[in-house]
Formats: sequence, C-alpha cells, structure tokens
Amino acid sequence: MMFRGNPLSQDSLCIDVPALTARGVSGFVGGRCGEPGPLITRQPAGGWVEVGQSHTFSVEVAATGGATYRWRKDGFIVGLSYPELIIASVSAQDTGWYTCLVLDDNGTAMSQSVHLQVVPEGSLPAAGGLGLLSLVGMVIGTAVVVLRRGACHSARCGRGG
Repeated sequence: MMFRGNPLSQDSLCIDVPALTARGVSGFVGGRCGEPGPLITRQPAGGWVEVGQSHTFSVEVAATGGATYRWRKDGFIVGLSYPELIIASVSAQDTGWYTCLVLDDNGTAMSQSVHLQVVPEGSLPAAGGLGLLSLVGMVIGTAVVVLRRGACHSARCGRGG
C-alpha cells in the first residue's frame, strides 16, 4: 500500500491499493483524492491462435484526460501508448499472459489477465468443423474414437462413415 498527499491533512490523504492478478501484484490502482481513475469498460480477450496468424488485444476505457497504456506479457512491457496491442504474425514465443495498465490524469486501472496460446499451423478447425476432435480424437474409457471432419458417424447416412 502506498500513501500520497499531506499526512497532516485528512482531506488530501489518498491510498493506492495493489492491483492483484492471478500472477501476483502488477501495479497500483488509485488516483487523485476524490477523482475517479480510468475505468476499463471492455476487457481484452485471449484465445488460441495458429503460428503466423494475427491477434489483437484491445481495451475500451472511460478516462479523464488523455489515457496512456502499458501492455505486458508475463509481467514485461511489450507495448505502449495504444488501446490495442497487435501481434501481426504470432510465434510460439507469444504464448503467455497479457494485461494492460491504463493511466490517466487521476490514476491507474489494470485489465484482467488473459492468456494467448499459440499452436502449430493447421491445428485449429475451420469454422463449423468438429474442432480438435478430428485431430486428437476422444478417449472414452479404454476405447479411442477418432471423428473426421465431413465423415458420417451414423448408420442413417447410408454410407456407414
């Protein structure tokens, strides 16, 4: 905890509270006495992305004055100044936990921590497909059932799969 202001005047004493995330303390949340700091109105989104594809993290903020942004991956700063962090062509090294620290004239706010998982090219399904079931299969007890995209898995199809 950090104290700011004149400790002899109760009117100007403010407290900055540590911003806790699943990965520990990652900054302080607070602002000027009596003034609201920035409010993150839309949190960033993580997800699964194939190598070579792009991914954009973004936040929307209600802030007083000009807001600045500090994007972090696993606690280290990876982007500054913009509400978006764009990774044009992801690689395996981009896998990790991302947050955005937003600062304005009255204080700071920390986004939720989101995870980006980078997988090999061709690992994710096309829209509407069976997903990873077609690649990995499903384990049911000791039997392994592999479902293939576009294949019929019912006798009602007439071709039996």
